[in-house]
Amino acid sequence: MSGFKGIGGFLAWAEDRIAQEHAQHLLMEKNLEKGEFLDHFRENREDMVDEVNFLRSKGYTIEQACNEVGISRTSYYKRNKKRKEADV
Repeated sequence: MSGFKGIGGFLAWAEDRIAQEHAQHLLMEKNLEKGEFLDHFRENREDMVDEVNFLRSKGYTIEQACNEVGISRTSYYKRNKKRKEADV
């Protein structure tokens, strides 16, 4: 535990860190109530599907494209299906 002055120093650090995390979670909850966080999350998911589709059009396999974008094949197929159903 270098950097901490004994167990008391570590406990003080841990208490501060937990307080910071708690404040971040409260802010996220507040944004969720406004719908801002979810809208941003939905946009990111759609962007990921678009990126996979673009890479596929350039000759990438589904595995290569999903790995490059950072999404599992299952998630890609599920999100792409939901998107197509929404477009109908």
